[in-house]
Amino acid sequence: MSLKLLSTQGLADIPRPKWLIEDFVAEKSTTMLYGPWGLGKSFLALDLALHASTGTDWHGRRVERPLKTMIIVAEGAAWWYRRLLAWEKEYGAVDRDMLLWIPQPVDLFHANNPELKELEAFIAEHEPDILIIDTWVRCSAAYGMNEDKATDTAQAYKNLDYLRDKYAVTPVIVHHPTKTGTVRGSGNQEASVERVIGLSAVDGLEHTFEVKDEKGNHMAPFAPFRMTIKGVELEEFHEDLTSAVLVYEGLAPSSDGKSNSDKVWDAAVNIIPPQGWTQADFKKLKVIKDGSMSAALKDLTNRGILVKDGSAYRVPTN
Repeated sequence: MSLKLLSTQGLADIPRPKWLIEDFVAEKSTTMLYGPWGLGKSFLALDLALHASTGTDWHGRRVERPLKTMIIVAEGAAWWYRRLLAWEKEYGAVDRDMLLWIPQPVDLFHANNPELKELEAFIAEHEPDILIIDTWVRCSAAYGMNEDKATDTAQAYKNLDYLRDKYAVTPVIVHHPTKTGTVRGSGNQEASVERVIGLSAVDGLEHTFEVKDEKGNHMAPFAPFRMTIKGVELEEFHEDLTSAVLVYEGLAPSSDGKSNSDKVWDAAVNIIPPQGWTQADFKKLKVIKDGSMSAALKDLTNRGILVKDGSAYRVPTN
């Protein structure tokens, strides 16, 4: 890599990164999803990929366009096709041409190793928008990277950053926590990514987890929300439970017991004119200071508190 020298105007001309998935995944930025084993990290990554491949909103968050996604399935690849079938049964057909699968781990630690070169060739040929790595451990520590050593961690992310920057592919990595619930490995793990998203169990709710923004460089934080794993029976497999999908459970309560959307309603109830306001009108008022405005408005609409009328939202008249 050669150094660049920019004028102030040159700095101003650098394009601002776009959201590939609104408030969640930004282009050319590395996103980390982490949470305990068995909680639903892989389901979340796949759910995100399948929505993105069709260009449809991801649970109220706008998807920029149909996004070609390459997925490194480093463990349990034999089960992922069932998950795809379950998703299609629940949500409709995906664009399978927009999905590419590597059903084995890839060495992302050693520089210039044969697997890394093959991965680069795949990316160069197929030009994916998103690269999902599930899991990071199987593609780094399993190849000898010392997770607790900052220089080892830096080398692995240097390799990943090279692919991201050269081919404009956006990495989403799936990772594990320590026994105390923090990101596993050297503090350099979190320092090496632009966004960290944590998944945690919800007390008293089986198969439900909370998704929380823990770090976002230059990104507004999103409000926590919840997802539930729902079993799906597939007739072609003669078993009682053959796969599952994720179901969006809405915005999680805050410390004062009110959800993010309730706060939007409390603040906006007296200012919505009869003819309705657009989402842009709400944003100008800064009714919501964090999280996704579209997700909050969708939640309010689903609960009948607001009615969507074209591109506007208004209070129901009856």
